[in-house]
Amino acid sequence: MKKEDLMDEEPVLKGKGGGGWRNSLRVVIMMVALCVFLYSAYNLFYIFMEYRDGEKEYEDLQKYAVAVEEPEAGSETGGADGTGTEEDKADDANDGYVEVDFAKLQAINPEIVGWIYFPGVGINYPVTKTTDNSYYLTHTFEGTENSAGSIFMDFANDGGFADTNTFLYGHNMKNGSMFGLLGRYKKEAYFREHPYFWICTPTGKYKYQIFSCYVTDAASKSYTRTFAAEAEYAEYLDMLRELSGYDTGVDVTTADRMVSLSTCTSISEDSRFLVHGKLVESVTDQAVQK
Repeated sequence: MKKEDLMDEEPVLKGKGGGGWRNSLRVVIMMVALCVFLYSAYNLFYIFMEYRDGEKEYEDLQKYAVAVEEPEAGSETGGADGTGTEEDKADDANDGYVEVDFAKLQAINPEIVGWIYFPGVGINYPVTKTTDNSYYLTHTFEGTENSAGSIFMDFANDGGFADTNTFLYGHNMKNGSMFGLLGRYKKEAYFREHPYFWICTPTGKYKYQIFSCYVTDAASKSYTRTFAAEAEYAEYLDMLRELSGYDTGVDVTTADRMVSLSTCTSISEDSRFLVHGKLVESVTDQAVQK
């Protein structure tokens, strides 16, 4: 072959027109996307398994807290045969409580201080208390590390719910567990349907009537537990009434003791949703009279 013929031939270049590096870049992008997908899928699966494990644990624990929601024979809200009007039955649902086997629960976790129960809502959990406000953010009642955590009392509060203002904390879980359903109280109509919750302890049962619900900051003065004087407490109660997202119509005085429920929100990392309830009934025996 002549030299001239060789010079006339079109050279064959690897990756002619830049196609080679484009193909390589496309492969790299696809590999990165696949890795991101697999990582996200793994995280979703892990979260799902955590949620499932947490739910199962608390569902198993609920066998130690038996709901009692039927009106007593001859009570004002029901006849001897258990019948009554629809309004009566709605009142009964709000008056329901739970009988808790604290002996068995204490054998599982001696740090239990009570059980919180919202009739007809789905909040039905043991309440724990330890030496800080961190442990139960990431550990369940049985001590398993889980993002669901536990419903727990502020470590500085009295474990017998004797303080003027007792704080309970719980996660706002996306599956509605823990305090995930507490946000429903942002709507007044929901409050009207479910205005009460119960705290049961080894020594008694305590019924609370909700009087204020609102979103606030984690550093808010709402998180005040103790008050130096009655006037300071009165000022605090006025603040809670003003902060409430709606007027509950519930009268609260300095003679009232309360429980304040706190959970996070999706608004911001430092945003919290608070529900305050005043004590309206205290029963120390096994039979709760409506």
